[in-house]
Amino acid sequence: MYREHDWSEHIEVSFAYQSQLSGISDTTGHAVVWYQRTVTSQAESEETVLLHFGAVDYGADIWLDGQFIGHH
Repeated sequence: MYREHDWSEHIEVSFAYQSQLSGISDTTGHAVVWYQRTVTSQAESEETVLLHFGAVDYGADIWLDGQFIGHH
């Protein structure tokens, strides 16, 4: 389920949130972690756009403009 977030923390990707290098250093367990990223595309409305997620550890639900578009 999509929920609004305040996005008050910022992470240095590609480090896990538990890592000091991530800028978060949170070693507590979390059932779900949300990330937000702004992307732009110059594709035409009928073109297919491929999104590549190189650091998905277990699974990802993907939302675009508040709409669920898929799961990996």
